[in-house]
This record gives sequence, C-alpha cells and structure tokens, in this order.
Amino acid sequence: MIHILLGALIAVKLENLLLIAALCIIGHFVLDIIPHWDGFFDNKNFILMDHAALKKKDVFLQAIDVTASAFILIFLTQSLGSVVFIGAFFSLLPDIMKLGFVTRLRKRSWYMKLLKFHARIQRETGPILGLISQLVIAVIILMLLF
Repeated sequence: MIHILLGALIAVKLENLLLIAALCIIGHFVLDIIPHWDGFFDNKNFILMDHAALKKKDVFLQAIDVTASAFILIFLTQSLGSVVFIGAFFSLLPDIMKLGFVTRLRKRSWYMKLLKFHARIQRETGPILGLISQLVIAVIILMLLF
C-alpha cells in the first residue's frame, strides 16, 4: 500500500513518464530499506537457498493488502488523475516481479540476482513497529499529496 502512495506522489509531481517510472522503481527500493513488516516473503531462506515458502496466513494477509491497495488506487486515480495508476504500477513493479519466481524466470540468473538484491535490502521488523513506521510514512506522503 505504501508503494502505491509513493508512486502517486511521484506521478502527480512530475510530467516525464520515463522519470516517473525510474523514480517510482528507485522509490520502491528506498521504502524497502526503511524497517517495516512484510511477512509475505521469506527473505532469509530465499537468500540462502533460493527457496521461499508462503503460508496460508501470508496469502490471506496479502489478499487483504491487495484489496485495500486497489481501493486506495481507485480513490487516488479519481481524485488526482490517471497518471497515478502509472506511478503505482512502476512503484509496485519490483514486488510484481516476484511472481515470476513460480515461472521459468527463476532459471534466469539476472532474475534471481534481482530477487536476491530485493531480498537483501529489505529491513524487516515486527508487525507492530513495522506497521507504525508504514503508517507514519503513509501520513507524510498523504500530506504531501493533498
């Protein structure tokens, strides 16, 4: 959800689509460096053994996150314009690319290097502290948006 907000902010402040795309992708990684809670992907096992397991509760939590994000994206697009969708897409792209892990992409070395880079920069913390940090960032971004 936080990535969508950042993507929206970048998209409404800039006009150049290539710059929006680049800054949204970079912004995604910057947000991932800030300690947060993201219990959906087992980074430690992935980095060590190229294996990630999803539990049923993770799929459930991911479904809630995606649903809430979709509602926020619809609201922001209606309020601020369709460019928000472009910013949101590129801001989510590094996470969307994780889906390729269940395809033949996982056999590509460049893809696995990208996923491992993404996993290494994640700064995980517990649910309470992680959600508080995300909430603070979301409020700041919303203040800048509106």
